[in-house]
Parts: sequence; structure tokens; C-alpha cells
Amino acid sequence: MMRRARRASLLFAFFLLTSAATARAECAWVLWMIAMGGGTTAAPLSAFTQRPDCEKDRVEKDRLIPEEKRTKDGAITFLSCLPDTVDPRGPKRGGR
Repeated sequence: MMRRARRASLLFAFFLLTSAATARAECAWVLWMIAMGGGTTAAPLSAFTQRPDCEKDRVEKDRLIPEEKRTKDGAITFLSCLPDTVDPRGPKRGGR
């Protein structure tokens, strides 16, 4: 009897972990303009609920940036869609 209970609890734990691992959380996406040169600067341009929408806007806006603006002052400028959990500016510094 004890063996069955143990097996059942192990199976339950396995299915619980499996379902949690496959659960898909909805994520927000941010379109960033990033300039890399002497230092890296980044500015958010737009936010989206789905990555395909962000990528579509990135392609449209990418066409609007002239080539001379992409390499201005030795910096290379490009657009990138990143999850809202990623900030290309780096970690925020807390003021204590």
C-alpha cells in the first residue's frame, strides 16, 4: 500500500512539473533602437503583445532609417524586438 501511494505521488509530481514546464505565459515585446559605438545606447520605440507584430513593425521602421543614419558618428544603429524582461541598457541601479 505504501508503495502505491509513493508511486502515485511521484506520478502526480511528474505530471505537475511537466504541465508547468509546458505552460505558455503571454509575454510583451518591445521594439528597441540600439546604437553601438563608443558606448551602447538604447531607446524603446513601441510595445506589442505578440512577437510577430513587433517583427512586422521592426521591418517597416527599418526601411525608414537611411543608410547614412545607421553608421553616424561611428555608431551602428539597428532595431531589435526583445521580450519585455530584457533591457539592452543593462540592469537598473538602485539608489540606497
